[in-house]
Amino acid sequence: MFAVITYANHLLMRLLRPISYILSAFAILFFTACDTETLEGDFPQNEEIDLEEGQFVAAINDQSFAAANASAVLTTSNVLTITGINPNTGASIQIRVEDASISTFNLTANPSTQNRARYFESPESTNPYVSEGVLGGFGQMNLTEIIEDPQTISGNFTFEGVRQATDDDGNPLEDGAGNPILETITVTQGAFLKIPYTIEDDNDDDDDDDQNPTDVFFANVDGEEFVETTLTTTLYEVGMKPIIKIEAQTDAGELLRIDIPEGLGIGTFDMVQLSDGTQLIGIYNDGQGGTNLTSNPGTITITEFGTLTGRIVGTFSFTGTDPLEEDPAVVEVTEGSFAVSYEATASPSIRGSVDGIPFETTAISFDEIPFGGNIYTIVSADFEDQRIILTYNRQLEEGEYIMSIGYVEEMDVFATYIPDTTEEEPIEYYSNPGSFSISNYNSSTDIIEGNFSFTADQPENEDSLQFEITNGQFALELPPAD
Repeated sequence: MFAVITYANHLLMRLLRPISYILSAFAILFFTACDTETLEGDFPQNEEIDLEEGQFVAAINDQSFAAANASAVLTTSNVLTITGINPNTGASIQIRVEDASISTFNLTANPSTQNRARYFESPESTNPYVSEGVLGGFGQMNLTEIIEDPQTISGNFTFEGVRQATDDDGNPLEDGAGNPILETITVTQGAFLKIPYTIEDDNDDDDDDDQNPTDVFFANVDGEEFVETTLTTTLYEVGMKPIIKIEAQTDAGELLRIDIPEGLGIGTFDMVQLSDGTQLIGIYNDGQGGTNLTSNPGTITITEFGTLTGRIVGTFSFTGTDPLEEDPAVVEVTEGSFAVSYEATASPSIRGSVDGIPFETTAISFDEIPFGGNIYTIVSADFEDQRIILTYNRQLEEGEYIMSIGYVEEMDVFATYIPDTTEEEPIEYYSNPGSFSISNYNSSTDIIEGNFSFTADQPENEDSLQFEITNGQFALELPPAD
C-alpha cells in the first residue's frame, strides 16, 4: 500500500523558480517430454510391491515416501497428471504424461511434449526437483491399468530429479568457476494402485492458453522462416523472481522460446547460454527429439516493456548450441521480432539506483498542477528516508526527452532527489543533466511506463554534492486528469 504525501505548494514554487540552465537501464526449464521416444538413462527396476487400493508409495534416496492423498486428473485432450502428497511433511510427487493409455512413458523432460516428473520438498517449495533431460534428469512410468467405472488408474514409476541449489533466500548458488551447483534425488520403487482420477475439460472456448489475436512473432531459423502455429506468453516465478516466457511452436513441434526477467527494462541485453531459470536466454529445439540448443551468443533489444499493461515488444537473434557440448548441432536464429501480451501482476512502482545502491519504492504519491495552460504531473517516490520526484507535462507522448534543471519551457521534464527527508530542512538536488523516456502511455487507462536517469546536484552551488540516479524505471497508474 502506498502512502499519500502532498508537496503541491512546494513543487509549484519549483515550477515558478527562474532557472536559466537547460541541459539535457541451466535452465530450470519447465520443459515437457514424449512417450514414444527411446528411453534413456539407468532406470532402476521396480520390485513387486504389495499395495492396497488407493495407495501411492515410493522411495526417495532410499527413504520411504507414502501419500495419504493421491489422485489424478485426466483432461479431455488426454493429458494425465498424477499427484501424491505425504501427510507428515507436505512433500509431493507429481507425474504428468500426454496421450495417456496403458503404456510405458519416458519422463525425461524436453520441449517436445508435456511428460515430466517433479518432487516438491514442501507445499511452499518453488524449486522442485525435475526430471529435466538437459540437466541429466530422466524417468519412466508404466501405466498398467485404466478403469472407467469407477475411475481409477494403476502403475509404477522411477525417476531422477535435478535442480539448481539455492541459498536460504532462494538465490541460485554457483561454484568457484561460476557454474550452477546442481542437486539430485533418486526416486525408486514408485507405485500406485487404483487411485481415483477425474476428467476435466481443457478445450473451453475461454481457455487462457488461446493465442492473443494481437500477438505477433517472426524469426528465421538457418535462413528459413519459422512458421509458428501456437504462440503463448506466460508469467511465472522461479525462486520468487518473475519470468516471462515467450514460446512459439510449429505444427511439427519445432520450438523457439525466450525467457525474459520481468524487471529487465528497455534496451539491448546479452543472453546467457545456461540459466538458473531467472536469466535472459534463448532456446531452440527441432521437435524431433533433438537437444535443446541455447543462446551462445545471443542478444535481445526491448523497445516496449509494460509491467502494468503486460505488453512487451522487441527483436532478437542468437546462435543455438548444446550447453553441455554433447551435441555438435548449431542453429542460427536471425531477424527475430515479437509484440506479445501477458497477464501482468505488477504494482505501480518507481525503481532504480542511487550511486549504485538500489532504490525500491515504498510509497508513491501524485499531484497535478495546472500551469501555463498545461497540467503538470508530479510523482513523489519514497524509499527509506530518500525521495525521488519526477515532474513532467501530462501532454507528453511516447518518446525520449532531455531533463531540464527546472521549468523553462512548457514541455520540460525535470527531477529532484532528496537524500534525507528526515532533516528539518531537507536539501534538494536537481536533474543536471538527465534523460526521461516514455515507452508506453495508454491515455484510456492512464497507465504510463518508461525509464529515467539523471545526475542530481545544485547547479548554483559549485561545491554541491552530486548523486547519480541510474537504471530508473517507472510503471504508474495516473490519477484521472481534472
